[in-house]
Amino acid sequence: MDLNRKNGKKHLTFGHGILACLGRELARMQIHTVFKEFLTRTNNLALNGEAPFIASMFARTLLELPIKFDKIA
Repeated sequence: MDLNRKNGKKHLTFGHGILACLGRELARMQIHTVFKEFLTRTNNLALNGEAPFIASMFARTLLELPIKFDKIA
């Protein structure tokens, strides 16, 4: 394993098929819960600039997502 390899970010995070991560469904449920809570506690969510992507063999990777929002008191 080379942690300093040039293409270190090009991976399939949860794997696929028989090599799939056992915890992937838990991770997906946690992500769903975080986004749901975030959206119920904010208003006026909008992009605040460019959202650049880089291309890879399997998907486009979002480099940053600048957003602005108002917190609900």
